[in-house]
Amino acid sequence: MGPIKFKDMTPEQRSEIVEALVADPVSVEFYQPDGVWLGKRKSSIHFIHLSSCYRLRPRKLAIPWDVLRSDIVAVAMDADGWVYAYAAVPTPDHSAWSSMSADVYSIQCLNINTTGVNWRESLVMRPGYESAAKGE
Repeated sequence: MGPIKFKDMTPEQRSEIVEALVADPVSVEFYQPDGVWLGKRKSSIHFIHLSSCYRLRPRKLAIPWDVLRSDIVAVAMDADGWVYAYAAVPTPDHSAWSSMSADVYSIQCLNINTTGVNWRESLVMRPGYESAAKGE
C-alpha cells in the first residue's frame, strides 16, 4: 500500500499526525512527487494540505557503534527482522540488503530493538560515513 493522502486517512490517523505536528513537528514527514519522504522543519509548519501525504517519521535502529569493529560502516535489517553489519554500504533488494563486500556479519546477539522499524528504511550509517550512503 502506498502513501495515503491526509483527506483519505481515518480520523485516528489524522489525529495522530496533527498531535505529532503540534508536539514535535520534526517527527512528521511528507511525501514528495518524486517518491521521497521528506521531514518537516519547525519553521515550515503552517498548515496541512488535504491532498498531501504525511506519516510519522519511522523509528531507526539504535546501533551500539562502540562494540562493532571500526571497519563496519553500516547496519541494516532485512525483511525477516535479522540485523546485519556491513563493511561496505549495502543496497536493498527484494527482501534483504546486500553488499559487494564479503564482510557482512549477523549481529543478532546484540539484541537491537527492531520494533516498528521498516526494513527498507533501516539502513543506519556509522557517524561520519553518512555521505557514503548518498554516493558522495
